[in-house]
Amino acid sequence: MKKVIAFSMLLMLFMDAKAQRFELKVSPLGAILGKYNINAEYMIGEQFSIDLSPSYTIFGSKGSIFKTSSNQRRTMGIQLAAKYYIFPNTDGDGFSFGPYVSYYSTRFKSQILNPTTGIFSTNIEIAPFQLVIGGLSSRKFLFANNMLLDIGTGAGYIATGARNLGNGFFENPFAKIDITIRLAVGYRFGGQKED
Repeated sequence: MKKVIAFSMLLMLFMDAKAQRFELKVSPLGAILGKYNINAEYMIGEQFSIDLSPSYTIFGSKGSIFKTSSNQRRTMGIQLAAKYYIFPNTDGDGFSFGPYVSYYSTRFKSQILNPTTGIFSTNIEIAPFQLVIGGLSSRKFLFANNMLLDIGTGAGYIATGARNLGNGFFENPFAKIDITIRLAVGYRFGGQKED
């Protein structure tokens, strides 16, 4: 995760010098659901931008009320998207579409209580890195105080191959679809403020 953050910060510094505008966005709905991410979008012209989004997701369950088991899934990743804005009112607002690439890893951890010994056994499985290639479409609303709302959706294909599930079966390497939903709020830095 430290490498992802360091790479993101270096890219932000490099792009900030060339970009006319820079936007920082967060997803409150994602945080409620356990996915924490931050989007940094850099305008490269009136109609083009690059969007970088590192993310961290953690889901878990405690099992029964007697706490005899627990399961946890943790995912770390990064998404890079290119956006083309169709007829923007100002630079980089309105409807956009473009390709994206995501790269992420998942770690599964489960603990089960042995009723005889009273000792928890822990099992950790690390899935191979996943590479996703797809497309995004979104609608951005820019307000007078440079606050913004970005709503979008996308779909991609998980391009990595099958993996062993541990029970002798393999996932189907075909028909693996990645769905992206974005509801983000943020602020635009740089450039002229809107009237």
